[in-house]
Amino acid sequence: THGASVFAQECAECHSMKAGKNKKGPSLFGVVGRQGASIADFSYSDALKQAGLSWTPEQLDAYVAHPKKVVAGGKMKYDGLDDAAARADLIAYLASIH
Repeated sequence: THGASVFAQECAECHSMKAGKNKKGPSLFGVVGRQGASIADFSYSDALKQAGLSWTPEQLDAYVAHPKKVVAGGKMKYDGLDDAAARADLIAYLASIH
């Protein structure tokens, strides 16, 4: 349940957990294991499209910690989440929604 709280505090303003519901950012429904920049009706940055990421738990952890370092030139306006335990809880929550 802590992961859901982290999502609500850190991500929900820009991302939805509902399939097919994009906001400022793409839906995160089923994001764990998904290829980056793969939702057809969302306008991703060229930087994210070219990054060739697969959203593994490890890649999500690195990205959520430092999005601008992982995808330089990306559109996500988020500075990152320093708390490793909160990131782990968030990723566990994201993995549970599919």
